Amino acid sequence: MIKCFFVILLSVLAGNVSSSGVAELVELTPDNSMDLGFELKEIYSGDEKVRMVIFTFPKTTHGNWVAKRVQLSLLDSTGDEIMGASSDYVVTDEEPSVMAHYQPGNYDMAIMVQYFCKVKGCAEAYSVRSVTNYLTRKK
Repeated sequence: MIKCFFVILLSVLAGNVSSSGVAELVELTPDNSMDLGFELKEIYSGDEKVRMVIFTFPKTTHGNWVAKRVQLSLLDSTGDEIMGASSDYVVTDEEPSVMAHYQPGNYDMAIMVQYFCKVKGCAEAYSVRSVTNYLTRKK
């Protein structure tokens, strides 16, 4: 289930930071995402059976916490993870974003961005647990 994905993710994050604590997980919703500098929008894919999204996120949070990892999870209709992908993010001059697509109805998707501060021991993650629910609430 999706809860398992986040428990595993937090365990991994905890292993990557010092013993000062577990990374804070912030759930992004249509109500808070824009204020935090995140945007999730649907774009036309050319196929009615495919939902394509672009997730834009800030390069930094808290002034100096840097985006370091982007994770995508494909979920089945019960919320269990079918597949996941993780990519390290390298800060550039471009606006950071990730594009993804899936077939709604049969599947859903979760997106997460992890930020780390320059001092070892602090980490934070921002997550859309369900792209489908997010886009449905946004309308």
